[in-house]
Amino acid sequence: GYDKLIGQIEKANWDTQIGNGATLVGTPDHIVKTVKAYAQSVGGFEIASMQPSFGRMSLEKAKASLRMFSKEALPHLTTA
Repeated sequence: GYDKLIGQIEKANWDTQIGNGATLVGTPDHIVKTVKAYAQSVGGFEIASMQPSFGRMSLEKAKASLRMFSKEALPHLTTA
């Protein structure tokens, strides 16, 4: 139960997060393709959450990343 979940969280790092699909990293085109493929594999979804920063990323880089996502990826995902 809970202890197993905590154990998995404690072992998580950048590589494991990317490897298990919990973290999306890449160009807007890559993000769009990945999200659409995931949506198709699970029959679609209505809610997604995101964390636009990771580790010691600066606030300015996180803001730039979020702006890029909203401008270049999100418009292609409204029907994902």
